[in-house]
Parts: sequence; structure tokens; C-alpha cells
Amino acid sequence: MSAERYLNRTAPVHTIEQEQFLNDLDRGDYDCRKGHPHREGESEAYDIAYGARYVYEQMQSPEDFN
Repeated sequence: MSAERYLNRTAPVHTIEQEQFLNDLDRGDYDCRKGHPHREGESEAYDIAYGARYVYEQMQSPEDFN
């Protein structure tokens, strides 16, 4: 992509629901990474991200874990 085309591209337009879904994914991932307990009653996106991070961390060897 040329520099001019890159600079003139339009930003993607997200709906409120899409932004909330992405925010919930980030929160779920963050909470799990920081060792916070899972919050009951959160959205499905939060649950998915929390669970995915948990599984990822369980699969890491002690040397790879940060």
C-alpha cells in the first residue's frame, strides 16, 4: 500500500455493540492475566477471553510464562 493511500484511508466504523464486545474481550483477557478472579454475570465475550487466556497460560511451560 502506498504511503498516500495509507494516510488517506478511512477508519473502520464500529457499532456500539461491536465496541462493547471488543472492550469485554480486553477486560476478560486483562483480568485473567493479572490474576483477578473471574467475575460472574459478565458478558459472553468476557467469558470467552478469560477462558482463552486461562487455557493459554496453562499450556505454557514455566520458562515461557511471563
